[in-house]
Amino acid sequence: MEVQTIKNENDNKNIDFILEKFLLLENVNYLIKFGKFKSKQEELIIFVKEENIISSEYYQESFSLENLNKISKCFRLFDTIDEIIEYLQINIDDNIISLQKDLDNLNFSIKFTIGGFKKIKVNLKLTKNNLSIGKIVECLIEQINKMKKEIKENKEEIKEIKEKLDLLFKERTLSETIDSKIIKKSEELNLISDRIKNTELLKNKKIKYKLLYKGTRDGMNASSFHQKCNYIPNTVSIVQTTKGFKFGGYAEKAWENNTSGNWIIDDKAFVFSIDYMKIYNHNVGKYAILHNDNYGPTFEGCFYLRKDFTKNDTYDKNSSNNCFSGFNRDYELNDGEKYFSLSEIEVFQIILE
Repeated sequence: MEVQTIKNENDNKNIDFILEKFLLLENVNYLIKFGKFKSKQEELIIFVKEENIISSEYYQESFSLENLNKISKCFRLFDTIDEIIEYLQINIDDNIISLQKDLDNLNFSIKFTIGGFKKIKVNLKLTKNNLSIGKIVECLIEQINKMKKEIKENKEEIKEIKEKLDLLFKERTLSETIDSKIIKKSEELNLISDRIKNTELLKNKKIKYKLLYKGTRDGMNASSFHQKCNYIPNTVSIVQTTKGFKFGGYAEKAWENNTSGNWIIDDKAFVFSIDYMKIYNHNVGKYAILHNDNYGPTFEGCFYLRKDFTKNDTYDKNSSNNCFSGFNRDYELNDGEKYFSLSEIEVFQIILE
């Protein structure tokens, strides 16, 4: 504990406190000091003050060697006050110090052993004194400044801890629900999950994302996609272009091979933009996805992934297309550009728990 030194009102006595101890009494912490006058070294000074509590009261008394000898014969073993203080420094501890207050005085008891044989109890009565108003104000200002500093430090520490916890929580949430290098934030994942669960039947379900296919791991081409994802329903395909744009789509119906190409109606399908945090809903009864050996996950009128995903592909959506709604301009997913190539593609199977 930090010691807050309360100076004696009679500062001209030039007290030199040498030994300090703390004592807890009735849930109040007391600071006890042993010292001497620098100008009158034959007197022992004992000072007691409630610590961390601003009050006008303190207890203090000085004892000459002659008076100490009268109070207890044990002090006759010492020739100077310095010898007494040195002995107390070595032998005194918290469990052999006690205090007892009355209205005007403080009975101060010390127990210690003389020569290793006999325990001696010494009672010293200290006189109650009062700090001046100026000294009380000085102490209050010191305590207020200390509290302000601690509050500021605590606020900064709490803010830092909260930021770290928020970051860890988001990272943990993502790592436990989707193994993706494209999806970086929980809000991005929630955009997809909330749309999938947008029915009374599914709204209370928990979603698990099972990674089926990853382009940089399995091959950035249509053949690798079909090998990993065919005949598996309920999939989410997420792409990231070499320019950093992120979008994708959900298909309830499974992907399949077809040498000539076959457009499929999937009324549960939808397309999404991670950059705009936007969902494009499928128009009922319209074509949604393409089954074709030479194409990866392709959504009609939205985006087409041809055989080699690393080459510029056609992103063919104009505002007159009516398979998916919500587009405000041509090639909106790719920020207005028709062609793109991919740096990553991931396909997940949706499992409801």
